[in-house]
Amino acid sequence: MSHTTCQNLINSGMAWKLEGHVGRTCMRAIEAGACMLGPDAHHDYWGNLVPSRLMVQPGTKGSREFVVENFGEEHALELELIPNEPMLEALISQED
Repeated sequence: MSHTTCQNLINSGMAWKLEGHVGRTCMRAIEAGACMLGPDAHHDYWGNLVPSRLMVQPGTKGSREFVVENFGEEHALELELIPNEPMLEALISQED
């Protein structure tokens, strides 16, 4: 799954509501600094709060600063342009 797809699923909250492997893939991308938490908080399938990128400390996993540290400013800017609404391509590609 591409970083763009993961980030869109994270932003829309769908990453935390679809099949388990989708959420795990998105969480690995966050932990690697390839993606950041979404601009808004969401609840997962079990009702647990998934914080927004603004709810975590700067420089920690899920924050914009963590992405910049691991992948650079340009990558962080690209991620910020990804919409919060689920893209059809993201939902279709997660089935592959």
